[in-house]
Amino acid sequence: MKFFDKYFVFSSSEKRGIYLFLLIIFLLCVVYWLMPYFLKPSPTDFSELRAKLEARSNKNGLDTKASQLFYFNPNTISKDSLELLGFSSKQAWNTVNFRKKVKLFDSKQEMKKLYAMTDSLYQVIEPYILFTENETAINAKKFDKRSLGDKELFSFNPNTISKDSLVLIGFKPKTAAILIKFRKSTGGFKSKEELKKVYGVSEKLYKKIEPFILIQKEEPKSSSEGRVEQININLATKEELIKAKGIGETFSERIIEYRNKLGGFSEINQLEEVYGIDKDWIQKYGAQFVVKSSEISKININTIEFKALLKHPYFSYSEVKRIINYRDMHGKFKTLGQIRDNNLINPKQYRKIVSYLSLD
Repeated sequence: MKFFDKYFVFSSSEKRGIYLFLLIIFLLCVVYWLMPYFLKPSPTDFSELRAKLEARSNKNGLDTKASQLFYFNPNTISKDSLELLGFSSKQAWNTVNFRKKVKLFDSKQEMKKLYAMTDSLYQVIEPYILFTENETAINAKKFDKRSLGDKELFSFNPNTISKDSLVLIGFKPKTAAILIKFRKSTGGFKSKEELKKVYGVSEKLYKKIEPFILIQKEEPKSSSEGRVEQININLATKEELIKAKGIGETFSERIIEYRNKLGGFSEINQLEEVYGIDKDWIQKYGAQFVVKSSEISKININTIEFKALLKHPYFSYSEVKRIINYRDMHGKFKTLGQIRDNNLINPKQYRKIVSYLSLD
């Protein structure tokens, strides 16, 4: 008792001080509990900050809307291809690192367990995850039917159009092959109506494509000896081009420089891509030139390297990256149509470049 008497016995004034102190503590607790009900913070507008962050993300190439979806095997796909699918750099690195250092993926669900994998990303890519070649082939056929839909019509020259482009506008592969053999044996189509003579071209198909058929009418140039001659735009030297109407030294140099980059011209209208030449110029002077698509230098899409393909004027960096990555994952292309059907390039661009590609 002496211990308690020594330390816990207070005078009247000390007791009042303790009571007051406890009262203050109690009041402070009450104020703390009630404060959120009376002092509500005004909402902060983060729209400006969010816009800046999105702009910075787009600048750094992180816009997921630009991602390309395609079927892939998580055990073989590269880091760059994962980023094409919409993965961030960190997510792609985690995926590749997991299969290298831990184990190969046995099921789709294992990808969902990866660190940094979000539910939203998994839901987008889940239908495109494949593990076997048979499964890839089956789903690829379904994908083709879904992605191609109705045939897209475009203007074409039946004397230069490729087999793949003919299939694009509605020809059956067999009919397209017959048309190409027909034009080789006859020397080319002189009029639209001659297409009706091709076996397999029905009246219905002809009516559908007739407004889009463009046959270039060439006005031959007579030499001093009376012989008919034209300038082969793919073989002409600088001196030969300078002699043509409407072409001086500057234009001849530009045409040859662009021809070398391109690998040759497949049609006269491509001269519009040369700086300084427009449609009016082609209408006025184009008839003095002849183009032979057989003289084009073709690109072997199965062996060409990244930097070499990037030098071609018709390929952008992103398109080259997608094509090379797809080839690395799936092996050599079996058909040129795989480039279009797997969204490596869009159909319009495909029609433009297909005549420059080969498989061997």
